[in-house]
Amino acid sequence: MVLVLAQVVLLLSFTLTGSITQPTLGSQVEVSGDDGDWRNRTVDPALWADGPELEGSPMDEPQLGDPVIIINVSYVPGHLQSRVEGEIVIELFEEWAPITVTNMVEHIEIDLYDGIFFHRVIDDFVTQGGDPECTTLGIYPSTNLACGSGGTGETIPIEFNENLSHVDGAMGMARGQELDSADSQWYIAETEAHNLDEENSSSGGYATFGVVRDGMRHVRYIALTPTSDDPTGLPFLQNPASSAGRPVYEVHIDSISMLGVVGEDSSLNQNNLNGSINQVSAVDGVVFLLVVVMGFVVLSVVVMAMVSTAIVRHHRGQELIQMDAANLGNSFLKYGMFWPIFAILFSFGAYTTFEHLYSKSFTSPYYFENLFICMAYIVGVIICIIAWVIHLNTTTVVQLTASLVTPKEGAEPRQ
Repeated sequence: MVLVLAQVVLLLSFTLTGSITQPTLGSQVEVSGDDGDWRNRTVDPALWADGPELEGSPMDEPQLGDPVIIINVSYVPGHLQSRVEGEIVIELFEEWAPITVTNMVEHIEIDLYDGIFFHRVIDDFVTQGGDPECTTLGIYPSTNLACGSGGTGETIPIEFNENLSHVDGAMGMARGQELDSADSQWYIAETEAHNLDEENSSSGGYATFGVVRDGMRHVRYIALTPTSDDPTGLPFLQNPASSAGRPVYEVHIDSISMLGVVGEDSSLNQNNLNGSINQVSAVDGVVFLLVVVMGFVVLSVVVMAMVSTAIVRHHRGQELIQMDAANLGNSFLKYGMFWPIFAILFSFGAYTTFEHLYSKSFTSPYYFENLFICMAYIVGVIICIIAWVIHLNTTTVVQLTASLVTPKEGAEPRQ
């Protein structure tokens, strides 16, 4: 109960403090605006710690000298949650898609995307933006009627390259029915979407030209925000026919800037050392988890043995404090068939509470789901323990009553 109250206090304090601002890469790399000097700034790939899932694609490796952009976004992960601010860093593959990258850079340098919002969000698919018509008029979701179909009016030819595909976190160009109709709209794949690749698409395919290098968690959180197609925002309750997906809460693009170009990776000389450290950390983590779980199991068994012994001694009118190893052993053998179940529930509930509430960020879109699950575990364990105590009391009283009214073998009833 104390743990639950502590969680409620923490949740209220988070709500009252307002939005959470994540640590920014922009604060580590000096950005002086989109004034053309961004090619003289280098970005260290060692700063990128939150990328997409890798699948062995040529897009996995940063290409020296490629342009790097940064998207400053703000969004609401789910109902009853505060607005979150974050940064998404994307590398543009200029050597593989020069026309598309040039088009994107030109739009960024004239601030075309600043102040618009993501107008199409589909979980487990893509998050789409880049339409200059998609700005809030007064109060969101009020916007221009052309939102979703707008652009600059200048299109570019589609570019395919064998090194580019729809990997997790890929950035691609949205287009109309014609292959060469891409304008200013783009999308970010929230998961791999190879059905959009040229060789897999019946409509001719879509062209990718970049990939997320940092801030991928924001892409995934945005993908889970409630939309017109999926108003609940719950990952396990999705609309299979989702196609439009206008977010219920504005997913605002504060700005998109040219961050610099890919520079030398300062971490390359420490890869072997970092790998060894990660392996040791993983082993230590497994050992620690096993120790904690076994500790909870042993503790719960001992406590339940003491409680059961105390109940039995109380009904027999014996001193509660005169419990020895024999009494504990007898209680364990008598009532112990239920204890492994309670021990597992108690251990799993306690570990889950620690894992999902203490080690997860309040900005996680899964926070409330995890909170309800953990509370259900705790309530379930309490109910099981109460039922077990009632069972002990009932069986003990029945046994004592039977021993008082049933004559011993060979004894004569009194007149």
